[in-house]
Amino acid sequence: MTRKVLSNMLVLFIVVGVLSACTMSLNGGVPTPVRSDSTQAVLTVMAQLTPSPEVVVVVTQTANVDQAAKSPGGEAAPAKPTAVPSATPQPAAAVATATATVQAPAPAQPTNTSQPESQPESSPTLAPTTAAPTITKTLPPSPTFALDDVRSKLGVPTWRDTFDGSQFWYVYQDERIKFESKDGKLVMTAFSSKLPGGWALVPLEVSTKFYVELDGTFGSACKGRDRFGLIISPNNRANKGYLFDISCEGKYSLWTWDGIEEQALSLVGWTPDRTILAGPKQKNRVGVLVDGNHLYLYVNGKKLTDVVDKTMDKMYFGVFVDANETDNFTVTSDELNYWVVP
Repeated sequence: MTRKVLSNMLVLFIVVGVLSACTMSLNGGVPTPVRSDSTQAVLTVMAQLTPSPEVVVVVTQTANVDQAAKSPGGEAAPAKPTAVPSATPQPAAAVATATATVQAPAPAQPTNTSQPESQPESSPTLAPTTAAPTITKTLPPSPTFALDDVRSKLGVPTWRDTFDGSQFWYVYQDERIKFESKDGKLVMTAFSSKLPGGWALVPLEVSTKFYVELDGTFGSACKGRDRFGLIISPNNRANKGYLFDISCEGKYSLWTWDGIEEQALSLVGWTPDRTILAGPKQKNRVGVLVDGNHLYLYVNGKKLTDVVDKTMDKMYFGVFVDANETDNFTVTSDELNYWVVP
């Protein structure tokens, strides 16, 4: 039997099967599937004629191939695969999110340190009863100043040293000078008129606006330009600064010293002023008000002059002594005061 004859027989069997299905559908009967030898032969022939696909798609069919609907073009429309229902959803396992609440561990119970049931309160260590008592120096009452005195407007000093020996920033001695506390006073001594004088700085960095004042009494022997006063320095090494001083003969001056360059520069030459109490054993107050680069010079509360100079910063202050004409020239001081000026 040729291939063409087999194809014609197959078409015939298909047509007969379709007509039978239609007849049973019209009669309302339920067809009983009967597999005859001829049907088996047709299926075998179909299996032989149909090539095996390389990819197998598994679908669920609700009708046999020969019950498929016809397409408008007369060709059999491919059977639609019925969507395979997904499995009945089971409750998903709980998945923790980033905001899942984590159960905090139970607080740890304190470890028993086997303390006695009646633990006494700890008491501070007491100093021995034989400790030396704190010595408080009774300061003299603040003096009253005239209304035109710069001190009348300043009030209580920001910092003060009465040279009672409780501070040691000024204690110093070399071949030229000596600074010491003696009998509750600062004693400054310049040993030789042939040697330069010297100074000591307070270890206190100042504000940009301040007033500093030192009182000083000339020794029993002084003359001419033996002098003392204040230094305003840009650093705590004391190798530079502005020096304001008064002399035993009743004059004042302002000059700068650069120890690195070994150079002195006069800003205000020696100038006499009646405000200065001249001569041995005379007491004077010398003061400098610093406001940025502006320096105001005072003696005994009265302004003498003012100078603007940008050569150096004004960061530290200290005391100064120099013997120009008298060996062992001394000056004593009761106090050094510093105010921050608003």
